[in-house]
Amino acid sequence: MTKRPKIIQATEAMLKKDLSDILAVALKAVHEGCVDGIYGIPRGGLPLAVLLSNRLSLPLLMAPTKQCIVVDDIFDTGVLGRVLVDKYCTGGKSKLIVWWINEDRATECRENQIYYCRTKKAKDWVKFFWE
Repeated sequence: MTKRPKIIQATEAMLKKDLSDILAVALKAVHEGCVDGIYGIPRGGLPLAVLLSNRLSLPLLMAPTKQCIVVDDIFDTGVLGRVLVDKYCTGGKSKLIVWWINEDRATECRENQIYYCRTKKAKDWVKFFWE
């Protein structure tokens, strides 16, 4: 019998708990160099990007640049994250901040300096409170 995936409810209270860590990483990126704004990966990264944009008084960007903070809700398969790192973070000053990651991606995230707060098992599903 196939085990059903566990559904993890990513609540607003969880985000509030993690927000100080996320803001600290974003502020560090701002202090390390010229950051021209915050870009949120459509759909899941956009709520976090708006939050960071408002808290840090940085513009919300319509497209990523080589000097921005890229935000997403989850790094699951790793495909999009690798594209972003290769295109914007490697050789640039951009930082990738992700709220949740698949635990199988933790080493890859550390090696590529992708910041994350929470991990989940590969088979689990995260349901975000804004969905």
